Amino acid sequence: MYLELLREDHREIIRPIAKDERIWEFNRMLLINETYDKQFDSYFAFAMDPRARGEQQAFVIYRSGKKEIIGMTR
Repeated sequence: MYLELLREDHREIIRPIAKDERIWEFNRMLLINETYDKQFDSYFAFAMDPRARGEQQAFVIYRSGKKEIIGMTR
């Protein structure tokens, strides 16, 4: 795996990946319900905003060898 800085064009790639309920089993940052898209857009905007995230930097996670995004992290 390797990391790349998160960019706006990653949004629609990450959206369905983040909808996997197993990700949020222990961390209820996003609820998988009828408001998911609105929640995700706020979550993604926060990750992209350097003023909001302070010292944190957001990245997408790629699977090595395949150039396939498998998630994001901060």
